[in-house]
Amino acid sequence: MAMKLKKQQAAKSEKRSKQQSDSSSSSSSDYSSSDSEDDLQVKIVEREDPSQEYKRPELLEKAIKEVEAEVAAKQAEGEEVSEYESSSDSDEDDEARLLTPAMDSDILRTIAAIRAKDPRVYEQSHHLKKEPKEKKITLKDYERDILLEHGGFVEQEDKPILTHRQEQDQLKNAFKAALKDDDDDSEEEDGFLTKKSKSKQELEAEENDYRNFLLQQMKKDEHTKETFEEWSNYKNNPQVNEEDAFLMDYVLNRGWVDKGEDSTKTEALDKETEEEFLDDVDRFESKYNYRFEEEGSGQIITYARDIDGSVRRKQSKRAKQRERQKAKKQELKQQKEAEIKHQKNLKMQEIREKLKEINDITGVQKLGLEEFGLDDDFNPSQHDADMEDMYGDEFYAQEEGGEGEEIQKPVWEDDIDTTQYENEEDQQEEYQEEEDQLAKDKKKELKQLVDEYYKLNYEDVVGGDVFTRFKYVRTEPENFGLSNEEILLADDAALNKYMTMKALAPYRPPELQEVDMHRFAKTKKKKMKELEKHIKKEKKKVEKELKHQLVDHKKVKSKQKSSTSNKRKRNDDESSKSKRKDKKVRFAEEKS
Repeated sequence: MAMKLKKQQAAKSEKRSKQQSDSSSSSSSDYSSSDSEDDLQVKIVEREDPSQEYKRPELLEKAIKEVEAEVAAKQAEGEEVSEYESSSDSDEDDEARLLTPAMDSDILRTIAAIRAKDPRVYEQSHHLKKEPKEKKITLKDYERDILLEHGGFVEQEDKPILTHRQEQDQLKNAFKAALKDDDDDSEEEDGFLTKKSKSKQELEAEENDYRNFLLQQMKKDEHTKETFEEWSNYKNNPQVNEEDAFLMDYVLNRGWVDKGEDSTKTEALDKETEEEFLDDVDRFESKYNYRFEEEGSGQIITYARDIDGSVRRKQSKRAKQRERQKAKKQELKQQKEAEIKHQKNLKMQEIREKLKEINDITGVQKLGLEEFGLDDDFNPSQHDADMEDMYGDEFYAQEEGGEGEEIQKPVWEDDIDTTQYENEEDQQEEYQEEEDQLAKDKKKELKQLVDEYYKLNYEDVVGGDVFTRFKYVRTEPENFGLSNEEILLADDAALNKYMTMKALAPYRPPELQEVDMHRFAKTKKKKMKELEKHIKKEKKKVEKELKHQLVDHKKVKSKQKSSTSNKRKRNDDESSKSKRKDKKVRFAEEKS
């Protein structure tokens, strides 16, 4: 069985190779699968003679016959669908560009047939205008022509395939050649690809050619030849009425063509006028339709966003009460500020009056409110310094003798009686003492007024209605019997044993300060001894550390010195060696 299968497969492979080698014959083979020989067998019948005609299947023959019958029926009924009829009828030929001379001759022929009462006009199946039908070319006709003309072979030369670069170069060269030809033909033209305007002679020649063509076409038709002979000389023929003459003249001279103006300009103007008219119509319609609307109704009115009103907030009695209290405090604060401002103005007026009195008494015009700095924040030390500058020793020296003036001792004669002058001097001294005392009193009053002016300010509100100022306490320096060196050498633990941090509080009440100082006085000797022992130990530690640092520093210096000395020795040895070599070289040169 296996041998039979191998023989069948070998026979099949030989048949396949023969079919592939024979290009003119179609491939066919009796093929049946080895797995299912008994189930399915496919046979392909070969044509013994390759020139035998191909027979179509019956279904294909029926379909072709049905299509040919439908086409013949449509042709018999005259239902021909041309390209012109299938196109959209929306496009209008305003300038009659589709009226060709052949179309005009057909129109004239139809008019002549109607005038001559030709029976063909009244036949429904007859068409005066019949276009010659082109004969259809089938595949058999094409093959027959090739056999007759070329003997069954068509020589097709394979064109060489160009690369992309070669195609681009070829296009560029063709474009340059076309430009060159155009420049040679029209050197006087300014524009590129401009439309050539025709002269009157050319236009007249075109009209004559058109008229002659129509006349020749009319003479060819036998049925309309007689009527056309009457119209041939329509201007001088009395039998032709005015209407026929006008029609003939209109057709022959193409009266529908506007020869005076350029059609493109008129088209553009017509479009512009139409667009303007349509715009006016749209405006009128919009105004008429919206005549009852209010002004500004087409615009959306926007308003500022109210965040407080748009956000949902939980309102409670306590929150409202807090807001009322806050508003009340703010109102009281504003009232207090207004009162303080009024009191400040009054106090300022008193200070000015007091300064004026002092100036009148002392005769010094330098004093003014700008010296006090009342608008600035109150600074006690600065205030005392300003008062000392204004009413110190220089002030009284200026009052007595003037600034920069030295009092010279007067020279008196011996015979003059000085009793009267002595009395006057005593009176002047008493008057001067009274003025000094009065100036001192005024100075105290001025100082009090300035202090009162500063006290009117407040720094905080306590309890909602009490306006207070911060009270400053003067503190004195205290070292508790220790020097700066001892404080620096002692550590924090030893200093806390000596004096606690509570006693060093800057704003400690005086009663507590006295208690702390009393306790400290009792244990001061004992604490002082312990602190001294601790300080001695710390001193020894510091001294040891310093000694070690000095020793290390000396070692580093000695190393540096030794390294420098070694370098010097090396340099000396190298220099001595080089000198010796030089001597040897010189000695050798001298000998040679």
